[in-house]
Amino acid sequence: MTRSRITKTVLFFFVSLTFILAFSKSTSPLFTNTIGIDSAIFMTIGKGWANGAIPYVSLWDQKGPIIFAINALGWTVFSNWYGLFAIQVLCMFLTLIAVYKILRTAYSEKKACIITIFLAFLLRIDYIGNSTEEYLLPLLCLCFLKLLQYTRQFQAGEINHKPSCAFLYGFTFSFCLLTRLTNALGLSGAVFATAINLAMHGKWKNLMENAVAFIAGVLILLLPFVLYFSSYGALNDFIYGTITYNMEYFAESRLGGLSIYNAAEFLLRFGISAVFSIIGLLVIAERKENCFCGWIWFCSGLLTLLWFIKSRGYEHYGMVAFPFFALSLVEVKRLSAGSIRRKTWNTTRILLYCFFCAVAAGSAVFSKAEFERSAYESEAQSILTEMLSVIPSEERDSFIAYNVNPKIYILQDIQPCYRFFALQDKQASVSLSMIKMLRNAFAENTARWILFEGNPEKTYIADILRNDYYVEQKSYNPETRKDLYLFSLKQ
Repeated sequence: MTRSRITKTVLFFFVSLTFILAFSKSTSPLFTNTIGIDSAIFMTIGKGWANGAIPYVSLWDQKGPIIFAINALGWTVFSNWYGLFAIQVLCMFLTLIAVYKILRTAYSEKKACIITIFLAFLLRIDYIGNSTEEYLLPLLCLCFLKLLQYTRQFQAGEINHKPSCAFLYGFTFSFCLLTRLTNALGLSGAVFATAINLAMHGKWKNLMENAVAFIAGVLILLLPFVLYFSSYGALNDFIYGTITYNMEYFAESRLGGLSIYNAAEFLLRFGISAVFSIIGLLVIAERKENCFCGWIWFCSGLLTLLWFIKSRGYEHYGMVAFPFFALSLVEVKRLSAGSIRRKTWNTTRILLYCFFCAVAAGSAVFSKAEFERSAYESEAQSILTEMLSVIPSEERDSFIAYNVNPKIYILQDIQPCYRFFALQDKQASVSLSMIKMLRNAFAENTARWILFEGNPEKTYIADILRNDYYVEQKSYNPETRKDLYLFSLKQ
């Protein structure tokens, strides 16, 4: 290994370590009480899985099992979340390596290194730590690197696409399926455009080879989980939590009304998809030999953007668009140097730099606001600890938190006694079948203690709380600005 490569490796590892230390508040050793809601769900299921619980059967969430498996692996390494922290650093490191390789197709080593580090800071605008998108990014960036290389190969006259790359796309698609399927929309757009291109050029044999390789990539990751859950008689639970419920969620999801501030925030967090789609259109209009390349970028950016508009706009969704930053720079630089419309591309280049600067400023502003909100988390945790102190130690395994941040299970070292242990009303609001399952679970009265946040009369289990439980304590959560109730089962 050359000195230059060693230097880059050390540099990217240091940037990755620093990034996760500073921004992964759920797992960083620098923070203690700041576990995000999604991260706490994944940690709870991962910890439970590591200790013998079965996802979806013992502990339920509407994500695919890979995110739970990663958390279980992290928990197994050190018996706490520091093992997960190490996995995050590795994923960030691999992501930066892939981004660097994308940039190297248009920039020198030095410039590619500098830009890669700058783009890592831009990722902060969508980063929350221990999300499904974080562990997907190395694969996703590698897929778009291969797609970029194929577009260059195609422009040089080689139309056939390597089946090995299609295998990688299939594997990545399966990873998305086993975390959150909508994460695959951008990649799916690019793969679809590639398949259409092969068909238009009559490359039917190569198209079939790629289709087989893609399916093989999907199955090699999917089948082990299917076999695992089948062996425990939990295949239907696995399918419902991974696919069926998420289809209902997708149908119900919508973006709320946008104020000027929200519209600006939306643009900064997700605007790169729109920018990338526009660049794709400009590439299409440039030259006939660029048309295929432009269609790939346009389809990838557009499908991703449509999902951001359709969804509720959660910040971490935007992480799947991270490869678009590097790809946009590469395409604009290439065409501003050799285009017949050089002036147009130079203007586009300047506008792109301005957008990146705005995203960087947004990253700084949002980071400051998030750290200011952290001031309430320690106070809220102290209140929760005091409320739970009345529960006898022998009854802590008969406890469930309802609509409360599930980090309570990790910080208080409690195993929830119902499989529906977090965001209960929110998850049930999507599906009538979920409402029925939720009520059936709580109607069993297995939980002797229920910690409830919100209004007990405006919940799917209001009658159960009213008839079978009484209020042991009441308090107030300064973090969420909602009332807290500790219910005890009537004897």
